[in-house]
Amino acid sequence: MLWATDPFKEVERMRREMDRVFSRIPFFGTSEYEFPLVNLYDNKNDLILAAEIPGVPKENISINFSDGNLTVAGKRELPKYGKSELLRREQPEGEFEKTIRIPVRINSAEIKARFEDGILTVTLPKSQEAKPKQISIEA
Repeated sequence: MLWATDPFKEVERMRREMDRVFSRIPFFGTSEYEFPLVNLYDNKNDLILAAEIPGVPKENISINFSDGNLTVAGKRELPKYGKSELLRREQPEGEFEKTIRIPVRINSAEIKARFEDGILTVTLPKSQEAKPKQISIEA
């Protein structure tokens, strides 16, 4: 006997089941983006990286600059609510690491970082060679 089935309904059912399973694993419930979210800005003298890292104390964050790469790493722990069962996960939890390739030469001895209201701001001063130069035209 053949059953008339809608293959799209079956695919949708499987997708829901996979979402349910993976939403319980750290970071799988947030596959739309990588944590932390970052913006990289350029002005004449510096590059400025702004990273959203809410809910993480600064003691749990490390920053490393090596070979033109800036790495932000840390650990985010969410509060526990007794023996309650997690039904939906949108907030990432656990260890994280993100490496950003810095497109210009940086004076690494002058890099500064501050962390306020869940935003990590890293100021990366450009080396003299990377700064824009006005070139005069000779006669």
